[in-house]
Amino acid sequence: MIPYGVGSSLEGHLLAVEGGVSVDLSQMNRVLAINSEDLTVTVQAGVTRMQLNNEIRHTGLFFPIDPGRTPHRRHGGHACLRTNAVRYGTMRENVLGLTVVTAEARVIRTSRRPGSRAPATT
Repeated sequence: MIPYGVGSSLEGHLLAVEGGVSVDLSQMNRVLAINSEDLTVTVQAGVTRMQLNNEIRHTGLFFPIDPGRTPHRRHGGHACLRTNAVRYGTMRENVLGLTVVTAEARVIRTSRRPGSRAPATT
């Protein structure tokens, strides 16, 4: 399974040279929750950095990970970006948890909000 965001990749990872399925994330573009009290936002993988920053601007928050020359990169593709890392950290410091669905339909949650009783993997 190959996630497709906005097609800005220069690495050619969308080429399924040994077969595969490309999944378009562009419609998974909702900001699900804004928690300005604890400085967190929950988004779907298709949300762009510009969209996120526009939606949270009123709270005084912003998402500092800069995709460089591709401002419309979707968050599902942000995981390796390092621009602005010296000042604001990398994705590692700015993402609390991910929910990943594997090709085998297994759901993996890398973390969860404090107080949540949901299992880490399903």
